[in-house]
Amino acid sequence: MPAQFYAGVKALIRNPEGNYLLVLSHDRGWEIPGGAVEGGEDLLTALHREIAEEIGIQIGNEKLAGVYSNHLAPPRLLFWFPADLISGTPGVSDEVKAGAWFPRDEVTSKISHPSFRDRVEDLLNFDGRIRYRAFRSTPYLKDLTYEILRETHI
Repeated sequence: MPAQFYAGVKALIRNPEGNYLLVLSHDRGWEIPGGAVEGGEDLLTALHREIAEEIGIQIGNEKLAGVYSNHLAPPRLLFWFPADLISGTPGVSDEVKAGAWFPRDEVTSKISHPSFRDRVEDLLNFDGRIRYRAFRSTPYLKDLTYEILRETHI
């Protein structure tokens, strides 16, 4: 029987002024927007849909910068991208309480979850090589665990 896993996408979005968008989730604090890949979707279609649904903006110039696998059940395979704002103003939705733009030097300090913070640092420092990290982590701050199992560029 094939393994069942969750596939997810997220984007660190930069506006023309050079600031980065973070969204305030209901249970994880500040993070970058994104969500689940639905059956039949490719990664970029899912990324654009999730960003539009969560915060109502359009993005472009996305580049795959990080592939991450979380080994806690259910296993998750995550694809993270830096991207540029193309149009729209960030709004709120059922999934996010707020969205705000932050200068580069404040972005990681706003993120509470260490595994999210590590991945955002990967995107901020993207040099064209894709980062791969295998880890075990709970997604919510109330039960926080985080252990890196393997890390490399691919």
